[in-house]
Formats: sequence, structure tokens, C-alpha cells
Amino acid sequence: MPNNVCLLSDLTPGDSAIITSISEEAPDAVRRRLNDLGFAPGTPITIPRRAPIGTPRKIRRLAS
Repeated sequence: MPNNVCLLSDLTPGDSAIITSISEEAPDAVRRRLNDLGFAPGTPITIPRRAPIGTPRKIRRLAS
């Protein structure tokens, strides 16, 4: 994986990123749901905080 590419799970609170792709290994239903929620390639995101027990993560889409 190139240095400038990481997984969402690697991001920590305060980090920002742009979604470059959704894994081809993800089930179709998951890929569709992420797309329905607006998490598509090219979408800028930020990680404002982590849930108290660590998961699920809170991810905020930024206006593009």
C-alpha cells in the first residue's frame, strides 16, 4: 500500500482524508450502503472522535 494510502481503521481522531476507493473484497451490500451514505471515491472525510468503546467510529463527510 503506498505511503499516502491507508485504511479507515488506521485513521485517528482529528485525521482527515479523501476516500480513494472501497475494497473490491467488500460485499456488494456494504459497497452500496457506503455509497448510499455518500462515502464514495473522492469524498473528503474527517474523524472527529472515537466512540467510548472504540467502535463504531464516527466519520464525518465534508462538503466537497
